[in-house]
Amino acid sequence: MGQRFEPINPILYVQFHLRGGTKNTLIGAGLALLLVGGGCVMALSLDPTRTRDVGRAAVATILVLQVVLLGLYGTSRVSAAVRQDVTSGIIESHRLTPTSPLAAAIGYVIGPAYQAIVLSGVLLLIGLVMCLMAQYAVTYWLIANGMILAFAMLLWTLVALIAFTVANAAVLPILAVCGFISTSLFMLLPALAVISAPMAGQSVFMITAGTKGLPIGYAYSLVAQGLLGGVLLIALSRRYRNGDTAAFNVPLALLLLGLWTAITIVGLTQAELFLPRFAYQGLDSPERLVAGLAASYLLALIPITAIARALVSPTAGKRPLLGWLLVFACALLAYAPATVQLIAPDPFALLRHAGTFAVALSMFAGLTFVLAWQFLAGRAGWAWVLLYVLLPNALPPLANAILHFNDMMPAPDISPLTAVSPLASLIVLWGDRPADAGLGLIAQAALVTLPAAAYLLRRRQTLNGTLDQTIQRVPLLPAS
Repeated sequence: MGQRFEPINPILYVQFHLRGGTKNTLIGAGLALLLVGGGCVMALSLDPTRTRDVGRAAVATILVLQVVLLGLYGTSRVSAAVRQDVTSGIIESHRLTPTSPLAAAIGYVIGPAYQAIVLSGVLLLIGLVMCLMAQYAVTYWLIANGMILAFAMLLWTLVALIAFTVANAAVLPILAVCGFISTSLFMLLPALAVISAPMAGQSVFMITAGTKGLPIGYAYSLVAQGLLGGVLLIALSRRYRNGDTAAFNVPLALLLLGLWTAITIVGLTQAELFLPRFAYQGLDSPERLVAGLAASYLLALIPITAIARALVSPTAGKRPLLGWLLVFACALLAYAPATVQLIAPDPFALLRHAGTFAVALSMFAGLTFVLAWQFLAGRAGWAWVLLYVLLPNALPPLANAILHFNDMMPAPDISPLTAVSPLASLIVLWGDRPADAGLGLIAQAALVTLPAAAYLLRRRQTLNGTLDQTIQRVPLLPAS
């Protein structure tokens, strides 16, 4: 009897065959070769004297096709594969296989997109010929395609993690909205500029001709994508191992926030390596710093959620102080991008930095209390988190606008009332009059008392209920 074939990665093997298999992949590769290659040959036959121009146009077109193929088609395949396995329950049978969680996570990222990778390889070979005709550097062509693949793989990992966490989430519309927002804020968010520089900043479309040389920022981008992708892959493997386990535990969530903070600092200090030339004028603007801080504060929701979950665990009673020290560490990490301004002489430096850290600490402490309160009540608590984040940021500007509605003069952009909003406080702190943020900082610190009181009350009720249940279980002593 012949030896039974056993794939190295069963999940990758199964997903590849479920999403097309060898036959369909080869047919697709042949069609891609026929259509794209035939189109190039046809363009050359129309005007054989313009070989170089045809080659340049073909190279640019193929790069666009690579972005669509790997970024959109590959992402949709990964999303559909994970959602189907999770909603159908077949993921439970996969968990019984001897495949390690990390290998399974890799299988879910690569397997469904395998067909897109093969088709991309065909386009790579066609583009290689076109590069020679256009007299472009072949090395730059290979690097450009490698950067597109690296960015796409980061997207696939993120999409797989979202689909595992929220099975019914419309992943592609969410990514489309995020992509639109990211494109609009690309020059404003330092970390995003580092991660997506090959796509939107010093883009691969600019370096293919080899006239500018290879941007050193690509090395930073590749490292950032690899580190973030590795953290997301570990979170995905945790989610695969057990559907009831949170994707991020406290150490992994803190690592994610630390990486994002480090990437933000690189984006602030080395912005010229990632932004296009027309954006160089505002590299040191306070708006980029405030936007970077705000993004770090939002991402800190992940470690804060993990810490709040750990605080209400049965073992948390032995070391509650550790949880609050971790909240303090989150505030330090989220504040860290502001340290790039320490080297600049500034009479308000102490006020700016202390206020920035105070905003982070107040927000994170309040969110920890909100989440812990809801976890003790047996609920996820995201509605209350949304209210706690949105209301303090939206109500003060709205109230200020109402107060000045009938004024002859327009309302000031940032008034003391508006500065009650955490985001507005950051804007004021890094503006021309940082002292105006005083009222906002006091209000934000006072706001923490509301979720703190709710948490302490719920905790007391929980402890009393546990004590009552324990007393009821104790058998009565026999009468003497």
